[in-house]
Amino acid sequence: VSDRDGNQELYVVNVDGTGLQRLTSHPAADRYPAWVPDGSGIIFFSDRDGPANVYRLNANLADVQLLIGNNGGFPENPVSWSPDGSQLIFASNRDSGDFEIWRADADGSGLVALTANTVDDHDPDWK
Repeated sequence: VSDRDGNQELYVVNVDGTGLQRLTSHPAADRYPAWVPDGSGIIFFSDRDGPANVYRLNANLADVQLLIGNNGGFPENPVSWSPDGSQLIFASNRDSGDFEIWRADADGSGLVALTANTVDDHDPDWK
């Protein structure tokens, strides 16, 4: 993620620092990318259609689709994928003022809150 072109966009670069390629181009901020486990795309947060929705950029780098809408405020970390790539977890304040941990199927369906309390929950990770 870099704001080198005016706002936060997604970029990819080779491990040796060559081949910088801009992946997104939108006036909104694009943040917290995470590769889809099978390499078929990138999941990221953006406020392009409202506060911090979850989007998927497909491997062809041309198709961006809304995966999970009305996410709330920006979390402090990207989504985390289950080991088999069938589900993802992330932090969101979509239903309250504090951040909770949410789980969804890889296609954005089956959204479930995993925590519900009065303090912020962050940094979910599948281990």
